[in-house]
Amino acid sequence: MDSESEKEISRRSLLKKIGTGAAIAWAAPVLSSFGAKAYGSPKVPCGCKGGVGEGCSVGGDDCFGQVDCSPIGNFCTCLRTTEDTCFCHQPQSCAGLQLCTASTDCPAGWSCTFSCCAGGPFCVPPCTGGGKYRQRLKGRSTVGVRSGSG
Repeated sequence: MDSESEKEISRRSLLKKIGTGAAIAWAAPVLSSFGAKAYGSPKVPCGCKGGVGEGCSVGGDDCFGQVDCSPIGNFCTCLRTTEDTCFCHQPQSCAGLQLCTASTDCPAGWSCTFSCCAGGPFCVPPCTGGGKYRQRLKGRSTVGVRSGSG
């Protein structure tokens, strides 16, 4: 009878062991990711970290290689400029954007960039930091094609 009682485990003990195992399973990838680069979403307040190929235009793709540079409460991405630098911009609908050949063709503070808009480069505004501004985009935009109302 003693051998049977040694094999028995209380519900509480079982749940503790399951919880410990789950915590270890969750913690392993999280802890091993410290120091790893998150190419999809580094959070740099209104600034692009790294140059072309790292901070923007990742993989040589001006549309799908955009990196998140959003400040809290906003959505912004880094675009490659005609000067071959990265620029943290406020996403815009492609319709009505001003064509350019250099950032000097754009309004003050704006930059001449390559994006998901065909036929560019176009002038785009800088990211507006600190605000709770999120523009609803419809149709083709600097960050791709969006659908929805707004």
